[in-house]
Amino acid sequence: MEMDETVEPSYATVLVAEASPSDALAMRRILGAYGLRTIVLVDSAERALAFLARESCDVILTEYPLRDTNGIRLVESVRRLYPETPVIMVSGVNDERLIAAAIHAGASDFIAKDARVQAELYKAIRTALAPKPKPSEQTREEAIVAPAPRATGPGRAAP
Repeated sequence: MEMDETVEPSYATVLVAEASPSDALAMRRILGAYGLRTIVLVDSAERALAFLARESCDVILTEYPLRDTNGIRLVESVRRLYPETPVIMVSGVNDERLIAAAIHAGASDFIAKDARVQAELYKAIRTALAPKPKPSEQTREEAIVAPAPRATGPGRAAP
């Protein structure tokens, strides 16, 4: 199944935790350009968690520095309280240690704020929203698409 056939992000609710008002508006503009309709902007982990206590969202985007803490702590809190909600760190701090810490904390992806942020962000959201196959379904799919044994001679199959 192709990724384009499985996800329609325009119907997703995206929570953006971003301390910088100008960066938050830029994120809204980028997401809106892709047709995302419900974009909630907050400037702190406290406000992000308060929103999640009232409403659900499909994906969370967080910057590393937030008003009251940092994005790693927000990722950890979301993983603990809302384990099914994907979190993508989008940060201007493009450091390998930060990337490793974000992924270790449970972020589903890390996107650097650079010239490619718009294309990378949309791709990461589509991946985060893609349905995850259940282990039993995955086994069944693998069995269905497994190649048939090759014939090596009349009436004999290869091992």
